[in-house]
Amino acid sequence: MKEHLHCRAQCGVFDVSHMGQTHWKGKDAAAFLEHMTVVDTQALHHGKASLSLLMNEKGGINDDCIITKVNDEHFYVVLNAGCKHADMEHMG
Repeated sequence: MKEHLHCRAQCGVFDVSHMGQTHWKGKDAAAFLEHMTVVDTQALHHGKASLSLLMNEKGGINDDCIITKVNDEHFYVVLNAGCKHADMEHMG
């Protein structure tokens, strides 16, 4: 609880070096991520992130992820460490 309250009132740092870190770039990157997840990439402002869900072909949830919009054609996606290989293969 102490750590939670500190992060809410001050700041917290989370090390993502062990997690799946991917970059999606190009004119179709936003549309691709909107197809694979539930985030509205067009609504994200540059430098802002959103928690999202990585969906499967049947509309079910494979995993959650965090999508950061670097600019209109570059997105940084962080995947869970335990599922990163399967998630990256799914996103292929």
